[in-house]
Amino acid sequence: MEGWWCKAKWTFIINSADDILRSPFVLQFGKPKQIPTSRCVWECPSVGELKFNVDGVVAGAFGRAGIGGLLRNSNGKTLLMFSKSIGVIDVTSAEILALKEACVLFSQSRWVNFPSLVLETDCECLVEWFNRPVSTPSGYKKLVEECIESCVGCSWSIRAVPREANCTDDKLAKSSICKLTPLYWISNFDDQ
Repeated sequence: MEGWWCKAKWTFIINSADDILRSPFVLQFGKPKQIPTSRCVWECPSVGELKFNVDGVVAGAFGRAGIGGLLRNSNGKTLLMFSKSIGVIDVTSAEILALKEACVLFSQSRWVNFPSLVLETDCECLVEWFNRPVSTPSGYKKLVEECIESCVGCSWSIRAVPREANCTDDKLAKSSICKLTPLYWISNFDDQ
């Protein structure tokens, strides 16, 4: 059994010690090739749009949860921000509650009459459920309906974005899991 440490180091090449004896060229020394990763960053909304990025996080599949979100304009300026703990819940419910919080805050804000609101989440199933409510599983139907109702009166759309494009919202949500006091921040009145 000696030498099996090499299997841990070169798992992508070595199948057995016999393979090395038969074909020593399988050993490649040096740095393994890096797989290029695509870098995704947040993009400003178009002129005439506001964008609300939201995220819900849970410690485990079901546990203490937090939500966070940022409303920004076409210049990338943050207009509104929230971060709060929502107790013990599952991941999907946390994502829905993050969207609901964003919709409620937006509908009560001075920007409610803005021409267009884009909601962005890294939860693809929510985008499907919001665009086709009949596809919502029965366990989440009430939460999704409440969230959609809170957006009534606003011209809004929803889309999924890669998790990397939601990193600030993710940090807000994660930071709120153990906090007792929610964070709400609104920019100066004269900012648009």
